[in-house]
Amino acid sequence: MRVLRGAAFVGAVVVLCGCPNPNTYQTPRTLDPGAIQVNIAAEGIGASYGGGSVWAPMLPSVGVRVGVADGLDLGFREQNFDSLGADAKIRLVKGSFDLALDPGLQVFYANIDSEGLGVFYFHLPVLLGFNVSRNVSIVASPGVVYDLLTASNVSGGGGVTGSASASGFLGRLGLGVDFRVSKKLAIHPEVTVMDNFGDGGTIWVFGIGFNVGAQPDYSDLGDGPDAKGVPLEAPAGPPPPPAAPPAP
Repeated sequence: MRVLRGAAFVGAVVVLCGCPNPNTYQTPRTLDPGAIQVNIAAEGIGASYGGGSVWAPMLPSVGVRVGVADGLDLGFREQNFDSLGADAKIRLVKGSFDLALDPGLQVFYANIDSEGLGVFYFHLPVLLGFNVSRNVSIVASPGVVYDLLTASNVSGGGGVTGSASASGFLGRLGLGVDFRVSKKLAIHPEVTVMDNFGDGGTIWVFGIGFNVGAQPDYSDLGDGPDAKGVPLEAPAGPPPPPAAPPAP
């Protein structure tokens, strides 16, 4: 089992197929119900395993987010043109500090020489948002990843074919900064490191995401325009003094 997981780890990174991609390019805040956002990310990946290391650019990821209810939105994306992913962001705390859970699933499948390989990554990050202002947030994303690898029609000794599987946990820690540059655009650089405790492998994914369209609401923070570009109304001043009585 250690051999299968170790080989899959190195092979996936080298050929850039089925790579785990934990980056979210999101803050803990959710979209308003019915709101839609398009996500585009340029990314790269690095890994170290058994004393060696490798890094390479990846194909871009493209996705969409939809607000479902107050405090809940859903994301759907193709990741690096080799896998599909989905997640559900659940906001738990909102204020100068935000907190959300963002469970997700990434699925990859390939058939090579009549041998099928399936890779499933179950992501469970906790999004911690530190709101510097209405336009800037620092986001940390600690959590875990559970990976499940399956292979079918694998040739064994004596010409026997069958199936094999392996699974395990990876720890993950991400850090990003969300710059809300306009009412319809946020730019979010992010890097996430994952460590394979069982086999001593480490993966890091780095990228820059562009969130286009609807943005989460930050109108409860500070002064200046909110995420939708709507300025706060100036507080009303004291009432004017009463008019002086007419001269006799």
